[in-house]
Amino acid sequence: MSTDDRTLDQQLNELDSVMSGLIRAYKALLANMARRREAMSRADAATLARCMEGDAVVVQDVARFETRRERVVGAIAEAMGSADGTRTTMTWIAERAPEGRREGLLERAGQLRELIQDTRKQSGHTKAAAEMLAAHMQGMLKQVHAELNHSKTYGRMGAVESGRSIVSSLDLTT
Repeated sequence: MSTDDRTLDQQLNELDSVMSGLIRAYKALLANMARRREAMSRADAATLARCMEGDAVVVQDVARFETRRERVVGAIAEAMGSADGTRTTMTWIAERAPEGRREGLLERAGQLRELIQDTRKQSGHTKAAAEMLAAHMQGMLKQVHAELNHSKTYGRMGAVESGRSIVSSLDLTT
């Protein structure tokens, strides 16, 4: 095995490690999204806060793995003669990888692609649920403000608006 072959083999090992790390991170993100949706449905603010903290950690992990992935893909692309550099696809690399590596690379790339699509889909669902919850809360606040509005007058927007609080009292003891 020549030095170039060993280097390429090491780079493919690192790429495999990075892909496995990204797969773990996206699985963790999906699990956290499920916990977040459950916390939202139960109005559990403490769990929701922990989920958000967990998301921040996982997103930082994804960013670190992506930085490593770009570096490794760029090196592999250069070694294999790709003109696309860091934008070289896993399929292109796998097609040119040694026989024993192709299936594993393609399998991990497909698994990662699926996880990313699932994450985007679940994120969209969670966003929609959060927006609906926010709209519901806003409607409830408008109702409360309307009940607490002493003058019961409409504002410029055609709805009862809460204005300044009016505090009034009458001393009947003197």
